[in-house]
Amino acid sequence: SKDKSFRGGGQGNLSSITGIGAGTEPFRAAEKRTIKRGFTLAEVLITLGIIGVVAAMTMPALTANSRKQEVTSRLKKVNSIMQQAILLSVNDNGPMEYWNKADNSITPGEDGTPTYDPVGGSKEAYEFFMKYFAPYIKYTKIDEMTNCPFDSTQMRTQVTLADGTVMCIKNGACIDFDIDINGNKKPNKGGLDRFYYVFCPTKVKEYFNKSGFGPYRGSFTLENWNDRDSLLEVCAKGNDSSACARLIEYDGWEIKDDYPLHI
Repeated sequence: SKDKSFRGGGQGNLSSITGIGAGTEPFRAAEKRTIKRGFTLAEVLITLGIIGVVAAMTMPALTANSRKQEVTSRLKKVNSIMQQAILLSVNDNGPMEYWNKADNSITPGEDGTPTYDPVGGSKEAYEFFMKYFAPYIKYTKIDEMTNCPFDSTQMRTQVTLADGTVMCIKNGACIDFDIDINGNKKPNKGGLDRFYYVFCPTKVKEYFNKSGFGPYRGSFTLENWNDRDSLLEVCAKGNDSSACARLIEYDGWEIKDDYPLHI
């Protein structure tokens, strides 16, 4: 008899067809699929707006904290460099009380008022620095007599350290260091990036501290020098960067939230 099965065109019983649908299950109508709902454009825009507001609120604080950390770390580093240089120099040159420091730049005027010679003071500072500090400090440049880039009122010896810090030095009752922790970059203002230090190798009562190097104490009494409220008050006036340096030092090399100048 003739073979009545379909060849090449499938089989008569469609229910036995395999390969359609999942696995080897017989063919059946497609199951209803569940479509998950996504975010609408409005929801995406609202979310992005919220993120933007939060970023706008937090970024200034993060940036300010970063600047504060940079100031304190660089100021602490300068202090460490100088303290280490003093220790090494003492080892080679003996106690700093006996270091040869010239005092010819300050002479009495006709009325008895001390008169400062900026040229002589710069020369004496240069000679002192080259003998007692330069061998123990990494620097890139020293200019014996120049107008300090952030204070052109007097001739100073300018020392540029390896990290870019600039120290303008003059000789007076002590060796004065006008320090800008970021060199010629702005703002070049006291208490922000400029800080005034002195090195007093002899025990000058008004300025001396045990290490010899530290913020210029000036008219501060020893009691006020160790009183935080007094330091805050003077630093806030913006004309005494040494008080600001002492405040940062007093606070454990940190710039607290109540620091009176905006960094």
